[in-house]
Order: sequence, then structure tokens, then C-alpha cells
Amino acid sequence: MYPSNAVFNSFWFSKNEKGRASSALLAGSYFGPVLAPIVTIAIVNAFNWQAVFYIFGAVGI
Repeated sequence: MYPSNAVFNSFWFSKNEKGRASSALLAGSYFGPVLAPIVTIAIVNAFNWQAVFYIFGAVGI
């Protein structure tokens, strides 16, 4: 993930914006595990436990 992040940043962002862009992209690595249980519980309460797999699978595709 990290090498591809560097390549992505070099193509899409200017030299002055690369640090901020890299920080924003890598923040998901840290906030994803924090938010996933909260979202999972909300989905289970709203639907059922099988819906978690369908919804996360659809988002992943």
C-alpha cells in the first residue's frame, strides 16, 4: 500500500501538496479499524448479521 501511495501522490499532487495528500490517504489505515465496529453494529441493528457481509462486500468492490 505504501509504495503505491507514493506513486499515486507523485502523479496527482504537486510537490507542495504531497505530504498532506499522503497523510489523508494513510489516515484510513488508522481510522478504518476504529470505525468498522461502529458501522458493523449499526448495520446489524438495522438489518441482520448477514447484511454486514453484503454491504461491506459491495463497498469493497
